Amino acid sequence: MSPGENQKHVTVLFFGAARDAAGEPELKISLHAQTAGAAFTELLENFPGLKRFGRSLLFAVNQEYAAPDLLLKDGDELALFPPVSGGGPADSTYRHDFFELTTEPIDVGAVARRVVLPECGATVTLDGYAREWTAGRRTLYLIYEAYAPMALSELGRLAQRAHEQFEIAHLGVVHRTGRLEI
Repeated sequence: MSPGENQKHVTVLFFGAARDAAGEPELKISLHAQTAGAAFTELLENFPGLKRFGRSLLFAVNQEYAAPDLLLKDGDELALFPPVSGGGPADSTYRHDFFELTTEPIDVGAVARRVVLPECGATVTLDGYAREWTAGRRTLYLIYEAYAPMALSELGRLAQRAHEQFEIAHLGVVHRTGRLEI
C-alpha cells in the first residue's frame, strides 16, 4: 500500500468563529481519517486554534450532523461550526440552544429538561428572584422591561461567547418581563 492510498480527499468548510480560528472559510485537503470522529480529531490537530472550543464544535458530513463512527468517502464535504451564531431561536446554528422572553412564571425544571439531551450528564441552572431587601431598602416589586429583538440578539451573542470560552453543550435562557412580586 503506497502512502496516501487510504487518504480521503475532502472539502472542509469552517463557519463563524471556527472559520476565524482556522484562518480559512474552505479548504480542499487530504485526511488519513477513515471515520468522522477521526477526521474531527485530525482537523483539531491540523488547526490548533479550534481546540479552544472544546467539545462544543459541531461537525457535519455532507450537510448532516455526523456520528463519530460514520465512514468517510472520497469527495465528502465536512463542516465545522460553533454551536451558536447569533440572536434567537430562528437564527441559532445549534438547534438545542434557545433564548426567550416571557411574562409568565418560569418553570425552571421544564427549562432545564429542554436543555439536557441524552448525551448530557448534568445541568446547571440559575433561578433569580425579586428580593425584598437590598442594602437596607425594602423592595415592594420589580418591573422588568425588554426591547425584545435586541435582548434576544444580545442573549445569543453572550451564548456565543460562553460556548467559545467554556465546554457548554447546550444553553437556554428564559427571562421574565413585567411585574414581579416579592
